Amino acid sequence: MITIMSNNYDVKKIVDELLDKIDAVYTDERKTAVRARMNDYWNGIYPDDRFPFVVNTIDPNPPEIPCDVSDFDKELITQLSSIVYRSNWDDDYYPGLVPGVRQVLIPASFGCKEDHASDSVKVVGCINKPEDVYNLEYIGFPSDSIGGEMLKKMKYWREATNKRIMLYEADMQGPFSVACQTWGMMDLLSELYISPDEVHYLMNMTTQAVVSGNYS
Repeated sequence: MITIMSNNYDVKKIVDELLDKIDAVYTDERKTAVRARMNDYWNGIYPDDRFPFVVNTIDPNPPEIPCDVSDFDKELITQLSSIVYRSNWDDDYYPGLVPGVRQVLIPASFGCKEDHASDSVKVVGCINKPEDVYNLEYIGFPSDSIGGEMLKKMKYWREATNKRIMLYEADMQGPFSVACQTWGMMDLLSELYISPDEVHYLMNMTTQAVVSGNYS
């Protein structure tokens, strides 16, 4: 547990110390073994002892961070601390930072918004009738968007860690998921029969948005 007063809280020092700890517990040998097991499993070569698995856990005693530290730094330190903590499990986790993908990330590039409830968030679709699909415009991830904020965080973390740890996103959604969020799942499934041309038009747009990598 890291507890340092705000008047001498050195973010860079803390980050470097946590990265050193991660390097010490996630050695090259350990990471190579993880890659080998996952590669074998992907290719249908199943081990005799166990299948690859990852323990999903976080540090139960996260670092105490002064309130005047930036949100990007707070999240970075918290994630690094959790990576150190989870090294106690002999699983197939490969250390990396996750900037966070929200469900609305790509739908927002088409104009969708978020609806916040007490303990949940959902995507509010931007298509009300089939012909609305022809008015959609993919704007990408400008700097003032949800996607743009994620890209800023990724760039900041990459620099703050001096590229010593990888960044990855595990769930960017898929073309059909994005289409459902943009139109609404029940409406989209109904319109597959009623307005197939419009559904195909939307699917083409969401497919390009997901696979093109044009997020700038």
